[in-house]
Amino acid sequence: MKMLVHALVALILLAGRSVAAREVVVEDGFQGAELGRSLELAYDPDGGVSLDDVRAARLPFAPSEKDVPSFGYRAGVEWARFELVDGRERDREPLALTFAYGQVDDLTIFVDGVAVLRAGDQLAQEAWTVPVSRMPTALVPFSEGKREVLVRVAGVSSHQIPLTLRTRSAAADSTRRDALAQGAFYGALVAMAAYNLLLAAMTRSRTYAAYVAYLAAYAWMMASLGGLLPVLGCAPWFCNFSNPWTIAAVGLTSGAFAVRLLGLAEESGERRLLRWVTVRAPLVIFTASAVSYVLSLRLALGLTVPWSVAMCWVAVREVKRGSRVAKLFLTAWLTLLVATMLAPLRALGIVPTNGFTVNITQVGGVVEFVLLSLALADRIKQLQQEVVAKGELALANASAALENAERARVASEEALTAREQAMHELEERRRLQGELDRASQQLVQAEHMATLGMLMAGIAHDLRNPLNYVQGAAEQLREAIPGLRSEEGTAREKTVARVEKVVGWVEQGTASMDAISLAMRNQARGGGEAFEAVALREVVNEALLLCRSRTKLCVLEVAVEDVTVHADPTGLGQLVMNLVSNAADALGEAREKLPSVSPRIRVSARAVGDRCTIAVEDSGTGIPEELRAKILEPFFTTKPRGQGTGLGLAIVQRVVKQHGGELAVGTSRELGGAAFEMSWGAS
Repeated sequence: MKMLVHALVALILLAGRSVAAREVVVEDGFQGAELGRSLELAYDPDGGVSLDDVRAARLPFAPSEKDVPSFGYRAGVEWARFELVDGRERDREPLALTFAYGQVDDLTIFVDGVAVLRAGDQLAQEAWTVPVSRMPTALVPFSEGKREVLVRVAGVSSHQIPLTLRTRSAAADSTRRDALAQGAFYGALVAMAAYNLLLAAMTRSRTYAAYVAYLAAYAWMMASLGGLLPVLGCAPWFCNFSNPWTIAAVGLTSGAFAVRLLGLAEESGERRLLRWVTVRAPLVIFTASAVSYVLSLRLALGLTVPWSVAMCWVAVREVKRGSRVAKLFLTAWLTLLVATMLAPLRALGIVPTNGFTVNITQVGGVVEFVLLSLALADRIKQLQQEVVAKGELALANASAALENAERARVASEEALTAREQAMHELEERRRLQGELDRASQQLVQAEHMATLGMLMAGIAHDLRNPLNYVQGAAEQLREAIPGLRSEEGTAREKTVARVEKVVGWVEQGTASMDAISLAMRNQARGGGEAFEAVALREVVNEALLLCRSRTKLCVLEVAVEDVTVHADPTGLGQLVMNLVSNAADALGEAREKLPSVSPRIRVSARAVGDRCTIAVEDSGTGIPEELRAKILEPFFTTKPRGQGTGLGLAIVQRVVKQHGGELAVGTSRELGGAAFEMSWGAS
């Protein structure tokens, strides 16, 4: 591909006519001149054209029309040439050819085919052919006749060819002036940075720290763009990538400083805009530098426009709100923008070149940071005034608080007597409350005993059946005793079998009586709130055994899981007994109103995970919606006078609270009557 390009260039040159180099004549009294319009320029895109090819006119040259030829950011090699004619007859001191642009990747100046200068950001210091300087300068000694001068600029940075020809003494004076200007510029930046860094250490203010960070980033950018990094001994790769990095760093630090200086609210639109433009955009630049230097540099240059617009827009918004700090900030920012715009205008020849315009960027930077320093001082003063105002307000509030405290003291003395009286009344209320609690407990226990009493009649009837077993068995045993004494053989064996059968009746009857007796003892011992591991099925069966006399006219459905839970067995028994008794009473009333209704009671209990549930449902008429909130209140009953005390469901509610559970009152989906469901943590 490269050979094809060279062949095409050679064909074009052979078809056309080469252009003779322009002459630069130096006469007596010469001090210096810009060579921009005296140059002829050529471009080698892939950098494959050699010096011999250029001298042999194998590369087309065209006259320059600018004081400082500029070609933007493009890869390849730029060539410039002219012929130097030294016509001086006196003061023939060497001429100094200065490349007045500090940022160049690879620069070589040839005089009559010999390289007299080699410099650039991409070259290590030991590869330079002149002492390290911000602006490389080649000395050309006096010589009669014409001398061919060629300049080769290679790289991917901004391509400019700002050549200046001076006498050696004039070049030395220019170098001294440039050094003084640079020294004054960086000295001013260092002084402001040191002063504000000291203030940041003394006041612990993050705003001062942000100012110093912004100033340091700006100084780094100016040193990078001004070609000072090679002078400082930085590595070539760092000199190259430093350009987009410094622009990103300036954007990042300036945004952080603007947020703190202007006091932008956390969720304000202005702060969000600066966060996007000056924080996240630099991160994109840093990321792009890992891919391509040209990409990162173009992103950096492109993002300076929205970045500058955003900073100005935010400042204008704050100025409209009457912020004096914002006015200083906007003035400083516009000063820097104007100074930055004048530098390329000077390079294009639109603005004249003089001592002021040459250093306009440095002047604008110093003015900007001076104005920002004034704005920062004004901001700190404003914050101090706010602190003083808050202190005065706090002092006024403290005085008002003292007056209120005095009035409160007087009021407290007046309230002391009332407090003592209230304490006396409180003690009396506590005593009465204790008596009320004891009476309530006695009343609940009385209701429990009354319930047991009402069940006694049915229990006595239930005991009649096992007693009949025992009495009948005793009579038959008495009748069988003579047979055992007199009978022999098979007859005796039949009598023994009969006796064994009778003994089974006795055991069955005594077991039934023992179960009823045990259930009565368990329920009669009272709710001691002693939680223990109990078999859920045994507790429910004991309660149902005591209620059997009241549920004998009902179909009783029992579905209880055989699980062990942590609970108060007496309390659970009371709960089941009261709910089943109420269900039996409700079915008795329903049977009188609706004889066709089948009286059914369903008792179920189960454990799911660490929760246990006991439910009692019936096929009665249910509980009206308007009564569900009242039936759990003590002494509320729907039974006729003399048949109920209204404490049955109150006992149920007490047992539920005792277990830390919940009681749901509703309607049974399958049976259609009332449904009570208690659930509690059984673990």
